[in-house]
Amino acid sequence: MCKMSMDSDSVCNIGGNTRASVMVVGKMPNSKLFQGEIEQYLADAGLDLNNIYFSAAIKCRNYERSPSNTDLKACRSYLDAEIEIVKPKWSLALGNEALYSLTGHSGIMKYRGKPITRGRSTIIPT
Repeated sequence: MCKMSMDSDSVCNIGGNTRASVMVVGKMPNSKLFQGEIEQYLADAGLDLNNIYFSAAIKCRNYERSPSNTDLKACRSYLDAEIEIVKPKWSLALGNEALYSLTGHSGIMKYRGKPITRGRSTIIPT
């Protein structure tokens, strides 16, 4: 178990529309307020929210701790399982933790906006 699960208000969150062609991966599960804001931005950009699977690099929401690469690696098997089930055509990596978990790359500013192909999926770092 990673240190992120200690004192977490939610542990190992997994779920969403498994038929989606778009996967949005953030740092950790979002608060309801932040999730609503992300959904509004995506809807304003013309995306169908019913065609989006929301996930996170870290499966536990914990605002008291910052995830290390070890924590990201501990949660990677959960993200890999989700990717295998959903098989997204596109993935949006929100931040460095998501970029690292999806690609193994670090440095979100270096990769921001540059598509990265992994298998049959294209990852857009932002």
